[in-house]
Amino acid sequence: MKALVTGGISGLGRAVASVLAEEGYEVVVTYRRERGEGDPSLPAGGPGRIRAVRCDAGDRAQVEAFLDRECDFDVWVHAAGPFRVSKIAAGDMDAEEWNGLVEGNLLGVQWHARRIIPHMRQRRWGRIITFGYPQVEGAVPWEGRAAYASAKAGLLTLTRTLAAEEARHGITVNMICPGDIRPPYKEGTIAEARRASDPSTPIGRPGTGEDVARVVRFLCHPDSDMVTGSVIYVTGGVQYFPFVY
Repeated sequence: MKALVTGGISGLGRAVASVLAEEGYEVVVTYRRERGEGDPSLPAGGPGRIRAVRCDAGDRAQVEAFLDRECDFDVWVHAAGPFRVSKIAAGDMDAEEWNGLVEGNLLGVQWHARRIIPHMRQRRWGRIITFGYPQVEGAVPWEGRAAYASAKAGLLTLTRTLAAEEARHGITVNMICPGDIRPPYKEGTIAEARRASDPSTPIGRPGTGEDVARVVRFLCHPDSDMVTGSVIYVTGGVQYFPFVY
């Protein structure tokens, strides 16, 4: 079995890639920027289990060139998600930056899907997982984050539509919504997080990449086929409160 984790060289995707490798998958992780000295090594997962391919998930030409060579994935986790750290009003963002956020968070998913889904259909089995954000289902205003929020809201609709269309082919499609997970916990463990406190999270500790990866493991299990078109929050309860970031 083979898995693709877009954006899996670092952050939450790195934790996901490690878990999938532990489950026995051959894992391919993609990354956007040229890697240099000091950049992250491959995620842990055992010799030969994980390899990296440079491919910007928001660049259609790169995506199509990569997937023309290799598209035989049984699991695909779209962990890539460009995000602007500083806030900017929608009316002040230039078109190039707006398009970049929409391409990386929404359009790139469709570019991947049209290459990967035919293979899954042939096998009559597949798992697709996208990433959202807390409150994405309500499509509430998020000042200063219009491009990102708009793309993710569109991705929610795409996720649920793919789930409805592909269920007959044995393919499940779900969205995970992580909370405000920040370094070093994006690539950290639950044990590490339990030694810290986070008063902004109702559960009282930071979220981690391991928390997200555990949900991915569950969704990829063959017996999880009744779970599709779902949004699963991994936030420690943060989705019930206003945004602070």
